[in-house]
Amino acid sequence: MGVWVTSQPARINRTNQVILSLESRNRIRETMWILGRQDPCRCRSEELSVITHEFIYRDPPKDPSGRLRRTARIYLATSDIIARLKKMDNVPHILAIYVLFFSLGCRIEEGMCQHYYLLRPIPSDSLPIVELKEDPDPVLDPKERDLNETELRSILGSHFDPHFMSVTSPEDKYAVSDDLNDSEMRQRPTGTMPKEIKAMEFEIHGKKLGKKLRRKFQLWLWNYMFCPVVYTWQDLGNRFWPRYVKVGSCYNKRSCSIPEGMVCKPARSAHFTILRWRCLTRRGVLKCTWIPVQYPFISECKCSCPK
Repeated sequence: MGVWVTSQPARINRTNQVILSLESRNRIRETMWILGRQDPCRCRSEELSVITHEFIYRDPPKDPSGRLRRTARIYLATSDIIARLKKMDNVPHILAIYVLFFSLGCRIEEGMCQHYYLLRPIPSDSLPIVELKEDPDPVLDPKERDLNETELRSILGSHFDPHFMSVTSPEDKYAVSDDLNDSEMRQRPTGTMPKEIKAMEFEIHGKKLGKKLRRKFQLWLWNYMFCPVVYTWQDLGNRFWPRYVKVGSCYNKRSCSIPEGMVCKPARSAHFTILRWRCLTRRGVLKCTWIPVQYPFISECKCSCPK
């Protein structure tokens, strides 16, 4: 008897070869990691093709019409699970404690292990944060008469946000410095604790931890996995007004997962409105004016696997 790994059936081609769906492959990666893989991110396709040989493929059933239904369920041999668990004896003591805490706090819901989502979030990396390309021709620069602050503030109106933009060069107290240590750069998480962490239970030798100690472990885990956005002031040049804007980046000088391997990466972006000096040539005449544009910035970072 095996342990059911995937909730979605695989397809079988005409040569009776099992074709795994993307969800099934991801579920196998998840199972491999839960069973003792120390790197949650390294599971390449060639490794997966070898691992699938360890799985037992059940014969696909037939429907009432007698046709062979092209589905299959994938089972992982129980002996393989035991063998993988025995390999964890060589894990360092402190890491074994972490694994023990997380495994005991793991709940099975809808066939999935919730701490998988907790330790392996996969945010979107497709953010519209691009480098600006400008024509270096000084003829296209705004003149002094075009930089009247009163008029430009009137054009920008309520979109002017002093928290994210400045007319003059600000003192960059948020700039990343090599002299700052890890504890100074990693901010404390704010808001509501994620429900996955809040629902975790911790046991040692079959005894549940007290409320205070349980709370300390939850706060420690929340703080360890938290990915802050580090804001810095950036000079966009005189073709933008205000020319100084605050942009975000993800602090990734250390891993944010247990085991190590994952880093903080952009997960969400927002935008603010500024003015851009735009020049067009029409009928041989160069005409320039200020136009409102939306400038994107990183607003949220999450723990994810590096590319």
